[in-house]
Amino acid sequence: MENKILQYIKDYNIIGIGESTHGQKNINILRFNLIKNLLEINKNKNLYVCIEDHYSICKYLNKYIHNKNINFIKYFNKLMPPIFKNIYFYKFLHWCKNHNNKNKNKIFLYGLDMRFNYYKSYTKLNKYVYKLHQKVSEDYTNRDYYMFQIFQYIYNSNKNKLNDTYFLIAHNGHINYFNIFEKPSIGTLLKNNHYNYCAIYSAFNYGKYTAFNPTLKKFQIITVNKKSSFIKSGFYILDKSTKNKKYYAYEGGFEGDTNKPYYYYYKRILNYKVTNGIIILSNELPLKIYYYKK
Repeated sequence: MENKILQYIKDYNIIGIGESTHGQKNINILRFNLIKNLLEINKNKNLYVCIEDHYSICKYLNKYIHNKNINFIKYFNKLMPPIFKNIYFYKFLHWCKNHNNKNKNKIFLYGLDMRFNYYKSYTKLNKYVYKLHQKVSEDYTNRDYYMFQIFQYIYNSNKNKLNDTYFLIAHNGHINYFNIFEKPSIGTLLKNNHYNYCAIYSAFNYGKYTAFNPTLKKFQIITVNKKSSFIKSGFYILDKSTKNKKYYAYEGGFEGDTNKPYYYYYKRILNYKVTNGIIILSNELPLKIYYYKK
């Protein structure tokens, strides 16, 4: 499956691979492996990883992977649990640092989220993100548009933007061609503005994931078993040859409840207009929150 995905995405300038919940292990490992292999395939291209986490934290973690002297523990521990505050992202960041020290093509890390602002704004982009932070505090429904604006700023600041690769990691709803709060997602905005972008939806047929119980105010491991239209694990391309077909898969988000496992888990109807392809995993496993300590 991984090689089939690589062959499909390797010539795109911007790639988005979603996740059906924010607490999955296997989709994260798969995406990190794809990033590593893309750098190996495209040795003359830098790769920008843009994640659904706070811009102001990721700017410091980006300094870390470029061998700057920063307090790694402080910033890593402020990432969103468990989506990025986990052992797999921790190992990936160290891999990025090692790669940047040894290779001509570099990897950069950016956070696209502006909901929280932890640190003072100095650069133009920092100040711009802070303005968006103030706006999203007043109207959360524009969050995807603001994330798209941050991405555009990052993209347009790169003189080699058309040659380099951008890899977006976020929930399926942001990555693919959906509406959120009746407004276009990041993926929709990239498509509508004619970027060389491909969106890939991911789901799993059964397994476990980590979610936050909003009633109990704690994380729990949720077990689900809802098979998609695709029985086997694999990568399925949707194009005009499938235009008369509709598929379905199931997804959740950040929240969940062990006593009501399907309350925050729902069916999503898919076709070639809302995604370029679908990754199906079988036995998904939960992410564990990882607090880094010396």
